[in-house]
Amino acid sequence: MKIFYKLVISAFFLLAITANAQETIVKPKKDKFRETVNKGIKIKLNDSGSSFSKVIVGMQFWYRNAQLNPGTNNKQTGESISSYQDFATRRARIISYTNIEDRFYLWVHYGATNSASYDDQQKGMFFHDFWGKLKIAKNTYVGGGLHMWSGLSRYTMVGGLIQMSLDFPVTQFPNVNVSNQLNRQYGVFFQGRVSNFDYVFSVNQMMMPTTSKFLKTDAEIVTANKPNVAYNRRLSGFTYKGYVSYSFLNKERLSIPFKFMTYHGKKGKIFNIGAGFNFAADASGAIDNAGDTEVKKYDQFIWSADVFYETPLANKSSLTLYGVYYNANYGPNYLKKVAVMGGYASGGTSLNGPGIAEFNFGTGDMAYASIGYLLPKNIIPGKNGLMPYYSAQYRNFDGLNQASVQHDFGLNYLIVGNKVKLTAQYSTRPIYGKTTKEVDEYKGQFIMQMQFRI
Repeated sequence: MKIFYKLVISAFFLLAITANAQETIVKPKKDKFRETVNKGIKIKLNDSGSSFSKVIVGMQFWYRNAQLNPGTNNKQTGESISSYQDFATRRARIISYTNIEDRFYLWVHYGATNSASYDDQQKGMFFHDFWGKLKIAKNTYVGGGLHMWSGLSRYTMVGGLIQMSLDFPVTQFPNVNVSNQLNRQYGVFFQGRVSNFDYVFSVNQMMMPTTSKFLKTDAEIVTANKPNVAYNRRLSGFTYKGYVSYSFLNKERLSIPFKFMTYHGKKGKIFNIGAGFNFAADASGAIDNAGDTEVKKYDQFIWSADVFYETPLANKSSLTLYGVYYNANYGPNYLKKVAVMGGYASGGTSLNGPGIAEFNFGTGDMAYASIGYLLPKNIIPGKNGLMPYYSAQYRNFDGLNQASVQHDFGLNYLIVGNKVKLTAQYSTRPIYGKTTKEVDEYKGQFIMQMQFRI
């Protein structure tokens, strides 16, 4: 009998050990790193937590290696260079977001943009956003300040730290850093939701910095003496913007203006279509004939239509699609170039100019499309994710004699979703001949990025 009791006790002991071992194997170990990053920095303003302040800190650090436009010189040494590589900070952000009982919101966004080794050592920090909004009815808000409730398209309202690709095509920001500050202006906005329709409309004052190579007085337009070429006029007028979207499936949050370009399938199925506009009266000016002394005024009007779709798939994978079309009228043959962190370059023998400059804006048609696929967990085991993506841009500007198509090939290594990730991207850029205004060739740029956000 004693042997029986010993066997029973031993059996129960072994079962307990086995059960405990199975529990240890089955029960997932807490990942404090991911848990802390996803939780973020949140301060309760009342016992229930219905009122709170959230602090968001983020940065994007780049390594770049670019083929440069023909005839480029190093701006500081004067030597001829055909390629350039560097380290740079694309964005550094500190954001304070306060929600009081879902009735009052305050957003303060401070930081630096485009800081590279060739810049002044004390690069300036500034307020990117500073706005508040009040709830005046169900899903209806009015607000004001320095803001980005700007409309035009979904991609116009995207945040730099919550997009799918490595960086913006820039084309979606009309007159960026000309009559606005990184697409922000001072003004008032009206925003909300009616049924499945989300909307935002705003009235804003155009910025008019005291020194700007892009804003010209009418006298300067006359002095330039270029018939049928529009310039941005130095004008303290107003812009009117709006965007309306319809959600066929899951709805997105209303509280902030910044749209996610991928949720990695975690928000379920999303299918939205939208349309928007950006209008500024008499914002451009041009002369009709050489020697004219009177400037003809033109309204600036851009409209867009877009579609966004995302769906979760098997094994925690997902598919993300976005497409947008822009029709822009800035006046006759209007063109504007952008070179993101291109201040190291001078010279240039092509129409593009030096460095990595390209034509991002102009009167004409533009389109952008992107696709991203988060690979299944049975292919990429563990908690990290791998998301290859591809995007293409089509630009057909009246001031050029040939349209261009350029490509971005990228790969995101997701450590904690969009919050902690590594990205590699290769992009092409069209080079236009000075006399032909046609595409002579394409140059490439490779960028690796580390992104951190909490």
